[in-house]
Amino acid sequence: MPLIHGDLEVEVVSGEDLVDQDNALFNIIPGDWSDVWVDVNLGTTNILQTRIRNNTISPIWNERVYLPVYQSADFLEVTVWDKDHLRSEMIGRGRVLVGDHDKAWRKDGPVFLDGGKGKINMKINYTPAAQARAESIEVPKGYYKMRKGGSLTLYQDANATKIPGIVGTSDGAFVAMAETIRRAKKFIYIAAWSLWTGTRLERDKDTLGELLKQKAAEGVRVLLLLWNEKFSAGLCAGLIGTFDEDTDRYFEKTGVHVQKARRTRTGSNFLRDKLVEVVWTHHQKMLVADDGGDDIVAFLGGLDLTAGRWDTPEHELFSTLLGEHRGDFHNGFIKVKESQGPREPWHDVHGRLTGQAAIDLLRNFEERWRKQASKNVHLLFPLSEEDLKPSSGPTGDVTWQIQVVRSIDKDSAEFDSSRVGLLDSAGGHLADTSLHTALVRLVRRAENFLYIESQYFIGSSQAWEKDQDCARNLVPLEIAERVVSKIRAGKEFRAYILLPMIPEGNPDEHIIRSSMKTILYYQHLTIQMMYKRIAAALQEVGSKNHPTDYLLILCLGKKESRTRVARSAGVETPRPGSEESKWRQRSRFLIYVHSKMALADDSHILMGSANLNQRSLDGIRDTELAVSACQVREGSNSHEEAVTDGVVRDFRKSLWAEHTTGLSQEEDDLADPASLAAVRRLKQLADDALETYVRDDSDSEPRSRFLRYPLDVSQDGTVKARPGMPNIPDFDIPAVGCRGLIPPTPSV
Repeated sequence: MPLIHGDLEVEVVSGEDLVDQDNALFNIIPGDWSDVWVDVNLGTTNILQTRIRNNTISPIWNERVYLPVYQSADFLEVTVWDKDHLRSEMIGRGRVLVGDHDKAWRKDGPVFLDGGKGKINMKINYTPAAQARAESIEVPKGYYKMRKGGSLTLYQDANATKIPGIVGTSDGAFVAMAETIRRAKKFIYIAAWSLWTGTRLERDKDTLGELLKQKAAEGVRVLLLLWNEKFSAGLCAGLIGTFDEDTDRYFEKTGVHVQKARRTRTGSNFLRDKLVEVVWTHHQKMLVADDGGDDIVAFLGGLDLTAGRWDTPEHELFSTLLGEHRGDFHNGFIKVKESQGPREPWHDVHGRLTGQAAIDLLRNFEERWRKQASKNVHLLFPLSEEDLKPSSGPTGDVTWQIQVVRSIDKDSAEFDSSRVGLLDSAGGHLADTSLHTALVRLVRRAENFLYIESQYFIGSSQAWEKDQDCARNLVPLEIAERVVSKIRAGKEFRAYILLPMIPEGNPDEHIIRSSMKTILYYQHLTIQMMYKRIAAALQEVGSKNHPTDYLLILCLGKKESRTRVARSAGVETPRPGSEESKWRQRSRFLIYVHSKMALADDSHILMGSANLNQRSLDGIRDTELAVSACQVREGSNSHEEAVTDGVVRDFRKSLWAEHTTGLSQEEDDLADPASLAAVRRLKQLADDALETYVRDDSDSEPRSRFLRYPLDVSQDGTVKARPGMPNIPDFDIPAVGCRGLIPPTPSV
């Protein structure tokens, strides 16, 4: 059975002469024909499900999907169904044999259903991964095109400080956003999972709420599109803490227009549609505004404009409690006094765009506003293409290529009718699934190394040892495949994945505890699948190298000496035996990784709001937004070549310098992430740092905040809890997780 590994475009055009299920036996109601829809499967993977066409035996769909595939299969299976009130009944089934797995092929024409029950006209186009690898980073036939020009500024954490070993520093994401808001003369649009009006983007200046009210009073059109959390009112008020009700009340009669939007779904299943409102979210995090002139400035990434997100690369635990974090204290894991701490350090990645890609982000907001604030469409500031004069970006021989990619469906955006043909048919819904495709494309094109930071890492369940249907995104499988292909070719390649030590939540609350364990369980299945494949490849080529020489899973933690903690100015001394006293004695806390970023070869970066899990990458679950970007310069024969010594490389080096407090800039072994020396040195640093982190009697501060994720990987790829460390440090939660009360779908 051939492995179909590449990009597959499938279009269901129409049906002809389909057997009528409704009138096949009794012609009771004249004109009552079958209500038909089509399922297309490649092996065990459902790749396309059309919408229902009512009362017809000659339906026209013109629905397509463009998606990456990794599936062993001999044929595509096409099934036609008749939708009845209580269930669906199969009309017929047909097959299309796949072509060569290692060559591009196209098949257009009818697929005949068995038993002479009609035919489905289809168009199928396949491009093997090896061929796509030679193409650009652009997602083909994406809703938004790859844009040339403009600029992309990358930020680590909300506020900038000097990073050891790194020359220069930017203003920081929050300061840059505050400056953009102040300069705006026409409009300010914000789409947010959570927005807290008390956020001070600049610690010594106005709150975000005050700043936005001032701009509205100046006549600037200020529109806020907030996720309307199902449990933010009533008996469960404040369960998740998104502040949507508080924000709405704060801006009443101020000229700032707030639209709270539930993540709704319109379908034929009432209970499922209601469940969507509880489970899925609007997760985009973006700000777009005019720059005071004719240009547009946009921000997107992982940072929410809400409580607890302001942090610096120092990630202080105690010393800022009565300073920068007074009134903005957050710890989602434990209940401690704000004046005694520790706080929860927050690591994140964000970006600022100009140029045509920023206009695409503007259009994304407008599409969502038209759908989710349909009664207030008139509030959108009128902007035609002629009104917009995007920046061409810095002059010189280096140019940005930037593509906006999304996970979003028709229930969350009013798509441009002229681009509907570029959308996928996902579960009978039109959806933009380009974000998942862009991530897979980044992984497939990587030649030397991958560096990923993600809040969650779950996927490719079709390759797990069990529970194979819950999270079928391809990203983990593609990473493992890229490593395996390099091992077989005898070439160096590394993948570094940075995750939070544990999902955020207070484990003392039973439902949250169950969710945390469930997430870790599926994360463990994901990681073990990858290591098993890498171990098998090493055995196949006779290598004695260890699987962790190719794939390294890391987390972050901050250990502060007790002497340093004791010197923290003005911090209250906790009562002996209290929760605060216990944490003061430990003088450590995990650094929560909230980034959503993948980086390849110091040249290509994808960053935005999407985590590496099914929720974010599905297309019809959480609404997500990201950009895929690289810098290019003209090379030999006038061909564009990816820049490997530009902004993306500098950003990766700055991240590593933050996580090693400058060691990565000092040690030659860490200079080349693709080298065996680099991965082994980083393993050593991370192992030593983890051992120091968990020692209660230690008064040292390890320079590496990279910690080895507390799992043990054997030579054969088996992944277990680390010896002597069955649980996540400081939390009574098993490192490999376990099945909890929460079903998999909301968790993955």
